[in-house]
Amino acid sequence: MLLGIFNYTGISFTGAHAYRPARLEYTNQKNGGNDMNEQAELALRLFLAFAVGILFGLEREKRHKPAGLRTHALVCLGAALFTIIGITGFPLANQEVTMVRNIDPARVAAQIVTGVGFIGGGIIFKEQDHIKGITTAASIWLTAGLGMGLGAGLYLLSGVAAILGLTGLKLDRLLQEKA
Repeated sequence: MLLGIFNYTGISFTGAHAYRPARLEYTNQKNGGNDMNEQAELALRLFLAFAVGILFGLEREKRHKPAGLRTHALVCLGAALFTIIGITGFPLANQEVTMVRNIDPARVAAQIVTGVGFIGGGIIFKEQDHIKGITTAASIWLTAGLGMGLGAGLYLLSGVAAILGLTGLKLDRLLQEKA
């Protein structure tokens, strides 16, 4: 347990739910602890999301694509921030309070997906017989998902997805080298 207004549940590899993400749960603020540990954890999530967004943006920049470094970094960072706000910004949603209804932090995540879909749709365009921007739109979508995962504290899952995503963006070059 971290001090302050949150409990850190960590990762569990046992029981019916074989994997539980690292998350912060609201507890009573009267515990009298220092919440700097929690703030450091949340800041780390934001820095990791920004760094992962930069990795994807650099790959897109190298190929001179319309959405590059800044776009990917900001989408990933924004998704992480909104996810953190969804998890920690509404403390009553983490408690079993029968008097409070219609509090659902997953709504924030759903709106991230909708907003990023709108951004991705603006990147895709048709030029004569070719459709361009689909891979960039997909990388924006994945970057938002990575930001959401990092914001939720799903470090391993987000790391694996980032590696697979970067590999996917380089598949065409890898296949051309072997041919």
